[in-house]
Amino acid sequence: MLKEWTIFVFMAADNDLDVAATSDLVEMRRWQGSERANIVIELDRRRASLSDNDSGKFSSKRYLLNGELSELMDLGETNTGDPLVLREFLEWGARAFPSRKTALVIWNHGGGVKDPAIYGKQASPMRRALFGSKIDQDEKPRMKWVAMDDTAQDFLETAELSVALETPFKLDILAFDACFMSNFEVFYQIRNQANFAVASQMIVPVDGFEYDQLFNTVTAPECDTGQEWVVRCVDHFKNRYDDGEEAACLSGYQLSYCSHFIEGLNELSGWLLEHWKGCTLATLRATQKAALFRDRSYIDVGNFVAELKNEIADPLFHNSCEKLEGALKTGTVANTFYKVPEISGLSLYLPLIKPDEVVWQRYEKLDFSHAAPNWLELIRKVLS
Repeated sequence: MLKEWTIFVFMAADNDLDVAATSDLVEMRRWQGSERANIVIELDRRRASLSDNDSGKFSSKRYLLNGELSELMDLGETNTGDPLVLREFLEWGARAFPSRKTALVIWNHGGGVKDPAIYGKQASPMRRALFGSKIDQDEKPRMKWVAMDDTAQDFLETAELSVALETPFKLDILAFDACFMSNFEVFYQIRNQANFAVASQMIVPVDGFEYDQLFNTVTAPECDTGQEWVVRCVDHFKNRYDDGEEAACLSGYQLSYCSHFIEGLNELSGWLLEHWKGCTLATLRATQKAALFRDRSYIDVGNFVAELKNEIADPLFHNSCEKLEGALKTGTVANTFYKVPEISGLSLYLPLIKPDEVVWQRYEKLDFSHAAPNWLELIRKVLS
């Protein structure tokens, strides 16, 4: 019988998250299973500081979760930073466990445009947190990253995400249990490989998703569409952290609205460029006010547009603002945040300090940058 869902969980734990991975596997084992879904897991564990006799316990393995956790195969050492490793997992899983719909959870640290200090110095023990601002001099800075692998000293860049997801099927859902991945630049890169994306604009709390509860809610009979999956995932996250002490947020975006968002963004940034002499200070003030409290290289899109409307009274400009606001609101399926100022669920890169030249060159090569030339020029104006 063809099942409704296959849920892929790609756990990149060959790093300081190895212990956290075993904790999340305990959560996953508590899920009782469902006739509507199979959950397949690829887990790459950390080999560092292990003896040769123990290293086999920490190789990459694939599991089936449905009532119990069954090991399916031992892959030996793999590199989660290689896009072909993730692609092969997806293609294998789709053949072995066909279904009507598919969802992928990428489990790991996540980061943004600035260079993370991953392999040049001791990484922060905070789970899924953004690291520092430099890497080894012999390492090239990279753009927006996820799925780090200590053994290979590698991780997936945003451009590599789209390569990893070039499978014969399109994902219904791509969810990131990782920090800082709710950037429009990331979403635009994967717009053709998934229908919906779920991610956070900031640091994900140490416990991440509560997997047994998440699997229960997204495999329920009432969850029969991708949009419902997103709503339930965000609601589950809200229920987990709403009463806690940690600041957190999670949102879901329908990627078919990416083209409308790009159109609105180009129109808004084009107007600012055309009137730059008269609106320079207004733009800088809006950038500062809309900067995310956790990383001020990013602006919250909704707050940025709202601040611009407060600063600039021109009715034609307000039309452009409302066009972008419409694409943001219409595309946003669900959004939750707590113990933080109000945020819209989606971020953009707009630094006030000049980035490393290599970082900037890589940013220019993203699909987003080719589609939004006015935004690139606006960043240059802000930096100047």
